[in-house]
Amino acid sequence: MIWIVFGLAFVLGVILFFVLPPRRGVIACLIGGWALLPTANFIMPVLDQTSPSPFTQAIETGIGSALIGPYWFTRSTVIGLTVLVGMLIADFKSVRRLRPKWFDLPMLIWCVVPLLSALRNQMSIEIALLNMSYHMVAWGVPYVAGRIYFSDLRPLRELGIALVIAGLCYVPLCMIEWVLGPVFYELFYAYHPYHFDGVERAIGYRPMVFLEHGSQLGIWMPAIALLAFWMHMSGSLPKLKVIPSHITVLVLILTAVICQSLGGVALMVLGMIAWALLKRGTKIPKPLIVGMAILIVGLGVFVTGGDKIVGKVIGSRRVEKLKSVSRLKSLGWRINAMQHALEPVNSQPFLGHGRWDWWELQKEDKRPVWSLFGQGLGEHGVFAALALLAIFVIPIWQFVLGCPTRLWTDINLGPPAALMVFLIMHMLDSFLNPTFSTSLICIAGGLNTIGPFLKRALKSA
Repeated sequence: MIWIVFGLAFVLGVILFFVLPPRRGVIACLIGGWALLPTANFIMPVLDQTSPSPFTQAIETGIGSALIGPYWFTRSTVIGLTVLVGMLIADFKSVRRLRPKWFDLPMLIWCVVPLLSALRNQMSIEIALLNMSYHMVAWGVPYVAGRIYFSDLRPLRELGIALVIAGLCYVPLCMIEWVLGPVFYELFYAYHPYHFDGVERAIGYRPMVFLEHGSQLGIWMPAIALLAFWMHMSGSLPKLKVIPSHITVLVLILTAVICQSLGGVALMVLGMIAWALLKRGTKIPKPLIVGMAILIVGLGVFVTGGDKIVGKVIGSRRVEKLKSVSRLKSLGWRINAMQHALEPVNSQPFLGHGRWDWWELQKEDKRPVWSLFGQGLGEHGVFAALALLAIFVIPIWQFVLGCPTRLWTDINLGPPAALMVFLIMHMLDSFLNPTFSTSLICIAGGLNTIGPFLKRALKSA
């Protein structure tokens, strides 16, 4: 069943490159494929087996389709292959015009380091090439598509509108699952390993729809709601059929709230406050920027053992109690998992262990790591983790340098600014979740290309 769906999606996606302009074919595959395709060919594990299968172990990691697990074909690779074949067959002239730049280096490192990591750990050349090809198809292809097709203001606005439309399509599905619980993935694709993981909430259930986990939807919908808000307030979000733009924004914000992800909603609200400050011409105070940087660094320190220092000051019981309060219990679980994972990471820091289940190397308390950066660090080492961080940070930095903040609420420059904020939200969430989507990497490629262009254009204006 799943193989049939993947095959039909591949054929349909390639056809779209001939029916539609190639840029819109990319949009349909990256966003539509991510929103609708199954995650992978999940098989119901045997509950009475004496030893867990690799698949059973894989689903416990939360690895999703961001990194390779015990299987190569996932929604990420199917989408990547579809876009790659579509671009090569239908629009090879655009691919041929692409020229590598210095800011492409992090993506190159991220794609090549699985090969080096596997060889360093004396794995077979077949496994090494398989690991590298996963990164190239799942990450490299969407990034290249962003560099080729979303290097100007109009295409980026189209990409933003497409994400908003995808969010609107998810609204009724989220509403139904808020009341009934996750039903749609099982209805269409049968078994899903995270079907009931963290589903119960204070009010109703946390939706999942067709994504990999409720926490992934919990950042995706607030990020789309903020994207719609930013574009509407800057005057760049059109009326979608019969739905006025302000109604679109209100509906998406409400849906983001019922997804019941505290972190996602908090980041959405902070983004709205940032827009209001920028619209008023208020420069974001440097103390606020410094304070946010300290907060992020402090979280990193807390994750890597700083809670023990805090415990010496206020008492270890209070720290443990703080981790256990309401939703902080989830945060505490992630922090503890990261701390326990430092043991195998420290034993092979530079190129990692080259295996997706590296966390199994822990001597005690073998719990998975629900962090995209943590997974990259353990599997492929510090060079890979730094390259992964740079994939997010450099596009943001390129746009900030190229476009003054006073123009971020402009009707023309509002959409790329909103997409940059969309990228920031997902980057922050990636520290505690395996956050990933093909459209997200496409945005990074587009912002990397348009940032230097805006800098030159505004300087000569």
